[in-house]
Amino acid sequence: MIFVYLSKKISIPNNTKLHCVSWMKTSGYIAAGGNDGLLKILKLPANSLSQNFSSAIPTNLSMNQNLDGHSGIVHIAKWNESCQKLTTCDSNGLIIVWLTQSDSWYEEMINKRNKSCVVGMEWSHNGTKIAIAYEDGQAIVGSVDGNRLWNKNIANGEIHAYDATGLFIHKLRIACIENVELETALNKDLSRVTIVSMEWFIPIHGIVQLMRHENDSNPIIIKLPNMILSKARWSPDGSMLAICGLQTDLEDEKFTIHFASAYGEPLRNLQIPGQAIADISWEGTGLRLCAAVDSHLFFANIRQDYKWTYCGQTVIYSYKRTENKEHCVVFFQTKLEEAYLQYVKPIIAISASDEHCILISHVENQIGQYLMQICNGIGTTIDSKYINLEPKHVVMNDSVVVIANNLSFSIWKYNIPYVINRDANLNANSNPNDEQLYYVDKNDEVGATSSNIRISQRHQDEICAIGISKQFFIVCRNSGRANYYSLPEVTLQSTLNLDCCVEKLEVNCNGTRLAALTAKGLKLFELRDSSEVSLYLERSDVWNIKWDSEKDDTIAVMEKTRMYVIRNKETEEPVINSGYICSFKNLVVRTVLLDELMKNPETPHKSFIIDIEIKLLRDVKKLLESMKIQEATEFIEKNNHPKLWALLAEVALNRLDTVAAEHAFVMLKDYAGIQLVKRINALQHDDFKKAEVATFYGRIDEAEKIYMVNDRRDLALELREKMNDWFRIVEILQGSKQPGDDELLKKAWNHVGDYYVERQKWKQAEIYYERGENHKQLIRCYLMDDNYDNLELLAKRLPDGDKLVAEIGEIFFSAGLCEQAVKCFVRCGMLNEALDVCIQLNQWEQAVQLSKTYKLRDVHLLLNRYAEQLTGNNEKTLAAVQLYRRAGKYLEAARIVFDIANNERLKQAEALRLKKLYVMGALLIEQYHEQSKSEIARKSANKSDAEIALKGLLEEDSKISLADSILIDNAWRGAEAYHFYMLAHRQLYSGDVDKAMMTALHLTDYEDLIDPAEIYSLLALSSCIARQFAVCSRAFIKLECLDSFTADERKIYKKLAIKIFMKYLPKDTRMNKVECTACFAQIEDYCQVCPLCDTKFPTCVVTGRPLLDHQFWLCPTCKHRAYEQEIKLLKFCPLCHGNINNSE
Repeated sequence: MIFVYLSKKISIPNNTKLHCVSWMKTSGYIAAGGNDGLLKILKLPANSLSQNFSSAIPTNLSMNQNLDGHSGIVHIAKWNESCQKLTTCDSNGLIIVWLTQSDSWYEEMINKRNKSCVVGMEWSHNGTKIAIAYEDGQAIVGSVDGNRLWNKNIANGEIHAYDATGLFIHKLRIACIENVELETALNKDLSRVTIVSMEWFIPIHGIVQLMRHENDSNPIIIKLPNMILSKARWSPDGSMLAICGLQTDLEDEKFTIHFASAYGEPLRNLQIPGQAIADISWEGTGLRLCAAVDSHLFFANIRQDYKWTYCGQTVIYSYKRTENKEHCVVFFQTKLEEAYLQYVKPIIAISASDEHCILISHVENQIGQYLMQICNGIGTTIDSKYINLEPKHVVMNDSVVVIANNLSFSIWKYNIPYVINRDANLNANSNPNDEQLYYVDKNDEVGATSSNIRISQRHQDEICAIGISKQFFIVCRNSGRANYYSLPEVTLQSTLNLDCCVEKLEVNCNGTRLAALTAKGLKLFELRDSSEVSLYLERSDVWNIKWDSEKDDTIAVMEKTRMYVIRNKETEEPVINSGYICSFKNLVVRTVLLDELMKNPETPHKSFIIDIEIKLLRDVKKLLESMKIQEATEFIEKNNHPKLWALLAEVALNRLDTVAAEHAFVMLKDYAGIQLVKRINALQHDDFKKAEVATFYGRIDEAEKIYMVNDRRDLALELREKMNDWFRIVEILQGSKQPGDDELLKKAWNHVGDYYVERQKWKQAEIYYERGENHKQLIRCYLMDDNYDNLELLAKRLPDGDKLVAEIGEIFFSAGLCEQAVKCFVRCGMLNEALDVCIQLNQWEQAVQLSKTYKLRDVHLLLNRYAEQLTGNNEKTLAAVQLYRRAGKYLEAARIVFDIANNERLKQAEALRLKKLYVMGALLIEQYHEQSKSEIARKSANKSDAEIALKGLLEEDSKISLADSILIDNAWRGAEAYHFYMLAHRQLYSGDVDKAMMTALHLTDYEDLIDPAEIYSLLALSSCIARQFAVCSRAFIKLECLDSFTADERKIYKKLAIKIFMKYLPKDTRMNKVECTACFAQIEDYCQVCPLCDTKFPTCVVTGRPLLDHQFWLCPTCKHRAYEQEIKLLKFCPLCHGNINNSE
């Protein structure tokens, strides 16, 4: 519930009666108009945020200006927020528009319609248009520059809706007027009910109609019986409506302002002294309200009912973002000054206890279901539960949450994982799948889930508040009765009579007293047992309370803008403060300026947190400051409190008064303090005693300074080491080096490195671990930083056989760095581990070399077994090829590839895939040749290349089998076949038929690899198109003789040949002659073999033509040839796809 109180009163000179007031939302100007042309512009000063003040504190005026221009009664004043203008109107119909310049106001425009006086006026939201209503029914809409846009005549008392252009939309239904029908009233000339305010509809007889939009067929109706209304105004954010008028059922018929929510729920009433309320207006923040009463301006402060709480040292509050309308919960950690934001569904309730809080929010797409979350101080959810009970009231202690609606309540016994000493009975009967409900009208619980609840009629005696302690909780009801339930059993012990409708109930620290906030103020009760309460104190205008968490008889209360501390019935002097009370412990009341915080909720600041010491603490501090130790001791003995004894002990120790300090520590039962006193008494030097005291109270710099002044550098270092302040130790050691500091400095470097490791700053940690020579931690830092280069350098610096070298080897192995891992394991003598690394990382070549060098187990056998596991389909078999290749077994790998290629060829695979397979096998053969040459070169030093090549051929013939020899000799044959096969097709499709024929002629040498029918069909087609019919004739002869054709197929070929050669003679149409490179005879240019000397010509891999030039290009990879002018256009060898630039 909100709280409203009067905070300021401004009187108008000469008792001039006021008729209107308007508060500018953006700049804070207040316009007040009244009799005799009175028009004043007032302004309250902008409050600078000081320690204990906020916008709720009453202040004086910073501006007071009279504006002359009106002669009649100024009864309307409206602000144009966008254009910073003021429009006023008097009873004579005179309208004046005012402008400001340097806080001075002057006339800009004057308008007067002599026919009738103005009764209403309003600016559009963007300030470009103004609507003016006259008493005779005329409604005029004009622009900001004074031009009339359109006008309407509404003289029959109806309410019409028009769009921005003046187009009629519809007539609005006035649902709140139920006693007289509009048409009947008009026809019978009955007097209509006067509408006093259009916000939306406020008839004068005490009924308020709230509409969601102009077409709302089901508006919200607020009935205020026995009240004659005068004005109503929405708050700036639209969350509240202020309705003022005369309350006729009160004594002396007092004027009252009613505050209602946007949904029509009553929030608070404020009685105003005076004869009549003429007008009201809200401040831009929505925290203050101004009322024009007679010849006075009354200012009321509104204390908003924010959704907030405080747990541990965290302020938790929720707000709605204006950008995307999301609900955000902010966890502001006041000690660290850090804010943690959590975006949730609309928050319904927030409560807290000790170090935890509960958030209750709507569940998306689930009507009537709510989510409860237990969170810690940084917003981490610890426990959660769904509930079907509408949470209108929520309280919690350190073990249970009580949730209640109007008639019933439920108990949730939540779990905190790290809390072990919880009462075992709390969770004994807890069933997370069942939501147990308790009705306040019954002594026994109802064994039904909330989904089974059916409320037949509205109950009059509803739940209004709940208070909780560790042993019990109290449920208050509207009638003033309160049910007392025990915990953890949740049994009704008694019914108390508080004789008031409680809005908020607080139980003190030991459950012996109750504080009840009501609409009239605060009531304090003493709870003698579970069945009897007695009222011992009442105070009015209280809006916030908090019991002392340590003393059961002390409570802090907020009255208007003052904070009081009440002990029993005694009240301390007030402290000016307008904050909300967070906590009351250690004789300090902590408040938070939520009004200021909510102005910019995403970036809270610690200046909004105010700590106020109570008078008892202030008095003791004064005594101790005046060094009256004995008087302070006697005062504290009368007002016993641990905080006071701790304060006395500290002051006594600072004066080295060990007797008083020991007495204070005994009263505190502080064993560490008593031991400190003994250590101080054992010391002879006063400076060292002061250093011990400073250390005990955390003033480490002061203690270090004392030691250094007394030339006890060793004690200063020992102190810093005890405090784990290694940064300072490094500074001291580097500032003054002494013998024996090296080891301590190394230790300090390592601890500094540990500091950065804890914060995952690996690079900074590396620097200090290197200085401290902490190789083990260096390894971790390099690993986390992915710095394998430095890790390799570190391994080289370490001695052979060091355990850390093996550890680095394991890291390299896990990262897939085989060579580095093997080096590390070899240096440690872990040869088998090194071999296992090579095998597991598929580095078989290195494994074979390692096995030969150190005579380890038979790697070849392992390799073959592993390869057998990889065989089965082509994909697995190719994996075996890769395995053999890495192991340096190129011949075995090539053999597998050629087997795959031959199998694919029998399955009629694509030519491109077959070429790739054959090229792969041929390249493996080439690698086998290079490997053999390298081995012979290593064995045969100081020999020529020719001798090495000859020896290699001889060893190759002696080592390999006949099948392998044939495989090696024909390594490129398959690749050539399918290369020229695809080349002939490409040439044919591109229209280069002569080259296609030459290439097809070359394919006749590969009948063992390519189907002869395909070869000679391609040759016949290309030669026929090239009109080389002699070649075409020989191709048809070959086709007709193939055994693979059936008789019908031969017949078809024969018919096709007859058809061709009946038309064309079997002679070539072009006879291009070239010279044989051996016998110099003239032969056809497509001849692959000289018909005279049987010289076989090499074939150009680019064009497929016979190569007859003496200068040609030779591929360094596959050793195939091509015409130089043809290869210049390419980057890669057409056959093996090796890089042509490598040949240069």
